Amino acid sequence: MLKIGLQIVFEILLAILLFFNVFVLRTFNLVWVFIGLLGFLIFLLFLIKYKKPSKQRSKTLYYIVVGGCLIVQISFYIWGLFTGFSTSYNVFYRNYLSKIHILGVFFIVSITEMIRYLIFLNYNYNKKDKKKYIARFIMIFNYVLIDYMLLGKSCNFTSRYDLVNTLLTFVIPSIAKNLFLDYTSQKYGYIVNYWYRLIMDLYLYFIPIEPNVNIFIKTVILSVLPYFLYVILENVFGNKKRIARKDKKKNISVNIVTLVILAVLVYLISCQFTYSMIAVGSESMQGTINKGDAVIYKEYKGEKLSDGEVIVFRQNNKLIVHRISSVFELDNGDQAFNTKGDANVSEDNWIVTKENVVGVVKLRVLLIAWPSVLLNEWL
Repeated sequence: MLKIGLQIVFEILLAILLFFNVFVLRTFNLVWVFIGLLGFLIFLLFLIKYKKPSKQRSKTLYYIVVGGCLIVQISFYIWGLFTGFSTSYNVFYRNYLSKIHILGVFFIVSITEMIRYLIFLNYNYNKKDKKKYIARFIMIFNYVLIDYMLLGKSCNFTSRYDLVNTLLTFVIPSIAKNLFLDYTSQKYGYIVNYWYRLIMDLYLYFIPIEPNVNIFIKTVILSVLPYFLYVILENVFGNKKRIARKDKKKNISVNIVTLVILAVLVYLISCQFTYSMIAVGSESMQGTINKGDAVIYKEYKGEKLSDGEVIVFRQNNKLIVHRISSVFELDNGDQAFNTKGDANVSEDNWIVTKENVVGVVKLRVLLIAWPSVLLNEWL
């Protein structure tokens, strides 16, 4: 019990150091982080008797984890063939940061994974000590801060939008990743974690380009990947006790249905494909499409449109869902449209051109968008 207590004290000190670096200094400097982690590692080595992992040599383990990570990264780069590429950390760090900084990043990742493994050894020696749950929570917080620092971004939350954007696009995937790494560290040791971090976190130091993948899709995939790797590992290496065939089929069915629903939502919400879905946040179409509903629309590719069709168009950097009230031709032969919300008294005070049209509404989904609407209003 004393060991867990001492560990918590050092974890809190590390959390203060990381918090100060991220929210006060807002700097690329990793020296103090490296010193803090190294000191924590030395403390754990004195506190805990090192025990070599027993399962980390399994080839199947590496096939699953390394294979899953490679499939995701290769898929991203194949996607980049259609969406383009941008300069990665490889070039950025070569021009602006020293080789010592790059080595520091790799050392920090290595030390972090060794700390993660030693901490779980300490938990195993103190199985009845409930303080380990507090210790684990603090370390997840520390891991997320370390990940944020390794991104090389300064922290500047000037608005609610910045805060929520960071939460959704970074914090949630980081928590999912670190929960999975906690699991693999406890079950299989630290080497498999090194491979995961190398492929998913450090690859940009070796590859000079990064694919331009839609941020929503990338966030969902990076959040879901750890869970599916966990499910596969549990099915392969988990409890060998016999599970009723009915229960096993039920679990498989639930996972398949969940995956299909998630894939459909990602497909629609990302707005990168033929069909897309957006939330309706105003009452201008009340009665036909109410506030809090969502609409599924088909991408507009220049086809002829007629009076009465409900379209999605861009006006003043906003997407608007209104009905076409009249159609007329421009001098160049292209169509242009007057639009009107069904609940509005008069037509919109603008002309919608072919270039402004995003899509044609095909389906209304009742009430599903209220969480998104309320969040956007709060932001």
